[in-house]
Amino acid sequence: QYDAMMRKDIMETLMIEGNADTEYGVWIEMARALCEKVGLKWRGREGWDWDWHIVPGFLMAYTQEQRMLLCDEIMRLFYENFGYYPRSVGSWLLDSFSMEYMQKKYGVKAFCVCREQDNTDAYTLWGGYFNGGYYPSRTNMLSPAVDMNNAIKAPVFRMLCPDPIYNYLNTVRPKRFKRGPYTLEPTWGCGQFPDVIAWYFRWFCDDRCPGLSYMQLGQENSFPWHTVKNGLEEQFRQLKELCDIGVVSVEQLGETGESFADEHKENIPQALFALDDWDGNNCRSARTSSLRTANCISAIYIRMRTAMSSGITTPYVRRTRLYTTRCRCATDGTSQTAARTAGSGSATDFHRFRLKRMTKRRLR
Repeated sequence: QYDAMMRKDIMETLMIEGNADTEYGVWIEMARALCEKVGLKWRGREGWDWDWHIVPGFLMAYTQEQRMLLCDEIMRLFYENFGYYPRSVGSWLLDSFSMEYMQKKYGVKAFCVCREQDNTDAYTLWGGYFNGGYYPSRTNMLSPAVDMNNAIKAPVFRMLCPDPIYNYLNTVRPKRFKRGPYTLEPTWGCGQFPDVIAWYFRWFCDDRCPGLSYMQLGQENSFPWHTVKNGLEEQFRQLKELCDIGVVSVEQLGETGESFADEHKENIPQALFALDDWDGNNCRSARTSSLRTANCISAIYIRMRTAMSSGITTPYVRRTRLYTTRCRCATDGTSQTAARTAGSGSATDFHRFRLKRMTKRRLR
């Protein structure tokens, strides 16, 4: 993050502790120092040098011209500290204009954004891929590009490993603990208990899931270490066991982006199943993000989630989202927020996607 790169003590630590296995990337949240450096007025709350609200905390709160200035300054300071431009860029929220700008000008290989969530931390990401990676549309990063002519040429990956069952059903909550969020973040319940962690690994790494199986482990650094330590160490212990038997491979995010681009020249179907319930409520879920053809000219993506529980005799569709060529999300406003509907650009070609099984599951 920009203000962290301004601190000499942090930079010195990174230079000492870093090695060939370490990837340094850019995390983008606005700070007073960054805005004022490029001549913009800081719009944060009084007394705050950093503000987590969309305005002024994220790039979509600024005009396109302002976003270019902000991205250029972030990259300038990164290059000054490290001697190269980052392969990976992350943020809770990113916009398609800034992503394409950084991919083309600075060669960014991979992006990451927040999981699907509804009104958490004052913003919503709702209607995109549940997990895994995809080439985003140039007009709305939450939507996978239907036509690769309208795609940003670097994939984006969803963070935090959301629970396949409990991340959506507000009316269904585990008995074991009521406090969310229900992700693999080690400071929260799901990311602390060894049996629940093992359940996550088992289903996220299931070979029956087509496409890319992907997990991101870790915790944002606003949480004190004592709340993170036990869960994170247990996750790493189990991860090493899976690595030792060849079930998973551990990669830097930039490597994952490069591998995705090498193996997939267009977006691919992906799925995530959870056919048993770590909390014993007999709930199950199946999530798919896949291509369906409306006819031989235009194509649509269908994102479907089904859920089954002991009180329901037949599966029901929780939500279907169509990624079509008929919707468009503005990218040049000064107050764009995350979209509930996912639009793509213009598509005229018929795409037939290949189903690929991977002998190793990818984790970062």
